[in-house]
Amino acid sequence: MPSKFVKLNILILVLSLLWIVLAYFGYVRYVKLRTGSLDHYAQEYLKTPRANTKNKIIVSMTTTTGNLENIKASVNSILDQTVHSDQIIISIPEDKDIVLPDYIKNNHIVLVHKLSKDYGKSASIFSPLLREKDGEALIILVDDAGIYGSDFIETLVDTSNQNPNSVIFVSGYNGKELAVNKTKVNNPESNDIISVPDGVLIKPKFFNDDIFNLEDSPQDIINTPDVLLSSYLKKHNINSVQIRYDENFRKFKYVLPNSERNISYFASLFPSFK
Repeated sequence: MPSKFVKLNILILVLSLLWIVLAYFGYVRYVKLRTGSLDHYAQEYLKTPRANTKNKIIVSMTTTTGNLENIKASVNSILDQTVHSDQIIISIPEDKDIVLPDYIKNNHIVLVHKLSKDYGKSASIFSPLLREKDGEALIILVDDAGIYGSDFIETLVDTSNQNPNSVIFVSGYNGKELAVNKTKVNNPESNDIISVPDGVLIKPKFFNDDIFNLEDSPQDIINTPDVLLSSYLKKHNINSVQIRYDENFRKFKYVLPNSERNISYFASLFPSFK
């Protein structure tokens, strides 16, 4: 019979292997992001180098919650990066408030923007565009429910450096196939709608003032950033590049070929995009 010492060693080995597997697939980091304090990640965030670009980097998300704890995992994932950005913006409705921890507030790590106009989930797009005057600034759109890989910002910035006149995005879907099959498609040759929650990098220079002329557009459409952004890019013939990216543990391996985005139908939903 194995001695207690041998059994203990076997147990330790099994637990160690389990830990390695869970860490490899991102589960350990996922738990840490959900349970770790914002202040801890903010302090570590300031120790990271700035991304390799001269352009200003802004990470933008929107939320309707008034409690930062409700979106802590997402914010922590943006703080837990290999490089840091210049601004992290959280846009909220005018009737909401978010109380920032003292360390984050005092070091200006996260800025809270209140919007008097209801842009819905598309506020993550409009808020930085309303404020940022530098046409070459890199605006990275994220979702308040998303958890992003530790090299997410670095990957998008590096790809943008190689494709300075293109929108960079992680995934998308085909509107016609979605309408018929009710399933998301991630084929770069057929994608015509960019998925904003999965991560997108845009620049102010890609947009004109007509992006703000939404008086005749239904609120349901304005509240759908995927369609709103994709329609605008199609109307103005703005190029986009999709990257392969696994948010758990793998870095992206290659850039997919550019593909034509055929969304004339969706673009027609926006009367202001002429």
